[in-house]
Amino acid sequence: MAKAKISTKKNPKIKNSNKVAKQNRSIIRVKEKKATALKKKAAEKARKGTSKRIKSDGNPAEIVITTIVAGKKRGAIRMFYNSVMICLAVVKGRIEEDNDGYIETGRKFTNKQKDELLKKVKEQLAMTYTITSTNIYVVNISFLQLSRPKFLTYITNVVNKMTANTHYGTPSPTLVTITDMMALESTTRSDKDYVNADIYLADLKNLLRAECIYIANTCLNDVVILRSAGVRENHKKGATVQPSAPTIIDCKDTNRTTYAKVFMKKAMEGAQGYRGQYRVMIEGAWGPWISCGNSQGIRLTFKGLPVSVALELQVCAIGTISDSNWSNSWPWTAR
Repeated sequence: MAKAKISTKKNPKIKNSNKVAKQNRSIIRVKEKKATALKKKAAEKARKGTSKRIKSDGNPAEIVITTIVAGKKRGAIRMFYNSVMICLAVVKGRIEEDNDGYIETGRKFTNKQKDELLKKVKEQLAMTYTITSTNIYVVNISFLQLSRPKFLTYITNVVNKMTANTHYGTPSPTLVTITDMMALESTTRSDKDYVNADIYLADLKNLLRAECIYIANTCLNDVVILRSAGVRENHKKGATVQPSAPTIIDCKDTNRTTYAKVFMKKAMEGAQGYRGQYRVMIEGAWGPWISCGNSQGIRLTFKGLPVSVALELQVCAIGTISDSNWSNSWPWTAR
C-alpha cells in the first residue's frame, strides 16, 4: 500500500493572514502613540495655562513685549523667567503698573518755545531755595531714586494735587513750568534724542526738589497740609527753635600756645553749631565775657587766649531762632 505524501510547504493563506495582522498591529500602535502624544500635549497645555501678551504704551523704539503665563500651575523656571522679564521692563521704564500714571504727550515745540522754556527753567533753578529755620517737617525726596515712569507719575500727582490747592497759592517753581518741562522731555524722548531727554528729566527732578522746599515752608508745620500736596514728610523732625544748654566735660591743651580745646558731653538737639566765650580774672574780679571760637561739632577750640592768667570758658548752642543758655563755666589757664 503506497504511503501518502506529506507537504512541507507553508500555506500561503496563513502567511498572508499573519502579515495582515502584523500590519494591523503596527497601525494600532501608531494610533495609540498619537493619541498618547495628544493627551500629553493637552495635559501640558492645561498645566501651563494660557499665554497673554502685554505691550507697553511707550514709544515704538522703546516698546518691550513680554509673555506672561497665567495658569494655576506653572514651572519654577518659567515663573522665574517671567518675573525677571517683567522686573527688567519695569526698571527700564517701559511698563507702568499704575493705570492712572503719567501719559506720554505728543505736544510739539517750536525752537523759540523750547528756548524760552529752557531759559525760564534755568532762571527758576538759579533761585535760592532755603528751608525756613522754624520748619518742623521737611519733604522726603526719595522720589529722586524712582525710575522714569514712576517719577513722572509721582510728579504728575503732585501737580494735580497742588492745582487749585488753597494752601499753595503761589508755587515756586511754577506748576506751568513743570508741566511744560514734562511735555518737552516726553517729546524729546519720542524723537529719540535721549541725551537731551535725560538732561530735561534731571531738570524736572531739580524743579520738584525746589517745589518740595516751597511746600515745606508753606505748610505751616501742619503735616496734613503738607501731605495734601501729594508728598510725604521725613519722619525725623527738623531743628527745634531753641536747643538746651550744652555741658563741658573736659578741656585740653593743644600743640599751639594760647589754644584750648573744649569737649562737650553730647550734641544738643536742634543745635546748628556752637559758640564759645571766656573771661579773665583781673585783680580779684572777673572781667567781661569775650566771644571766642565757633564749631559745628561737640569739640570747640578757643584761640588767642591770654596766657598765665585765670580764665573761665563757656559754650552755648546756636539755635534757629535763639541760642541756648550758656554752659557751665570751666576754669582754665592758657600756656
